[in-house]
Amino acid sequence: CCAVAAILYLVPRLGGRFKWLWLQVGIALALAPVLVWKHLPVSILSPLVNLAVIPVFGLLIVPVALFSVFLLVIYPDMAKWPVSVAGWLLDWILVVLDRISLWSPTLHWQSIAVTVLPVIAALALLGLWRFRQVPVHPLGRLSLLSVALLSGVLRMQQVDAPRPNHFRITVLDVGQGLSVVARTATHTLIFDAGPRYPSGFNTGSAVLLPYLRSQGIGKIDRLVLSHSDSDHVGGAPDLLRGVPVGDILAGEPPGLGGAASFQRCRSGDIWWWDGVRFEFLYPPAGLFEEGNNASCVLKVSVNGQAVLLTGDIERPTEEWLVQNIPDRLRSQIVVAAHHGSTSSSAEVFVRATHASYVLFSAGKGNRWGFPRKKVVDRWLASGAATLNTANKGAVEFELGRNRVLSPVSWAIVSRRYWHK
Repeated sequence: CCAVAAILYLVPRLGGRFKWLWLQVGIALALAPVLVWKHLPVSILSPLVNLAVIPVFGLLIVPVALFSVFLLVIYPDMAKWPVSVAGWLLDWILVVLDRISLWSPTLHWQSIAVTVLPVIAALALLGLWRFRQVPVHPLGRLSLLSVALLSGVLRMQQVDAPRPNHFRITVLDVGQGLSVVARTATHTLIFDAGPRYPSGFNTGSAVLLPYLRSQGIGKIDRLVLSHSDSDHVGGAPDLLRGVPVGDILAGEPPGLGGAASFQRCRSGDIWWWDGVRFEFLYPPAGLFEEGNNASCVLKVSVNGQAVLLTGDIERPTEEWLVQNIPDRLRSQIVVAAHHGSTSSSAEVFVRATHASYVLFSAGKGNRWGFPRKKVVDRWLASGAATLNTANKGAVEFELGRNRVLSPVSWAIVSRRYWHK
């Protein structure tokens, strides 16, 4: 709608040899506030790319595709030839666009606030001055409108950090995997980075980075990778490329390459951020497990309220925790180990946590049937309310603020008509 409105407004008012270039600049100005509102990047090269791509679609791909539909009615056997031509053109242009996207500079809302707004404002003033014989030059007027809308969107998107002695915990919806963001007044910790798939899709760039940008988080103070399973570390490489990271702790070598050094998490390691206590409960120093039972177990607590992050630990580790540090397992919120597998959430461990809420990070309709009904029933019998990212979306709590905890489900908060 914004693009069409910009076209209808600018076409009758623009002239000269560079009319079509200025039209694309105007469309980019009109779309910038929408892209920022949706937490999408703004490409600096989009006007030039559109200037080349739109004629290819308008003069070649669309007419050939429509001609093939016409042939499909009259001579179905001949329709496959124009369809194949349209498909070849579309494949070719998608390859070109993909190559351009790899090196095309893009800006996100934090950088837009300090770079794009001044540039657009300067363009607006230039338009008003250079074409002073016209009351308001069309691009100048559109630039002023874009500045106003961008300023409003950026102001609306500012998310306040928790106050000191409070922290916010968000279990992101990364499908069949795990990624948790813990934020204090001035620090951010990420526990696991979600999965990566053979297709190249990964939740580091598709979920984590957009979430961090939407929250105004420009750096990660500590990244904890519980263990090396791909559904926990798959998004880490793109995350590391997209945002500065202070240090990395892991239960076993995360396989991120030589560029990313890490330290092992150890039971008893404690640090404080803004009045919030972080403590590793597992693994103990000198113990080097592999696989699920290598997972770091982290407890985050403030003012008598706590969250327990368990990675993929299984029953032997849970029993070790109950036998050795049962008093430190009590937590109002527990992120269930191994996405609700029957290999975890032993009854003795469930009872030891005294949890009010248990969160399952699982993919919708996953082939393993996680969380398993037996596990869900076990947590329910202990008195814990269950939440699953598969149907609740990202789930968020703020601890230290109220005595009674209340979850925020993003599938409800940001529900759209196409959500079922």
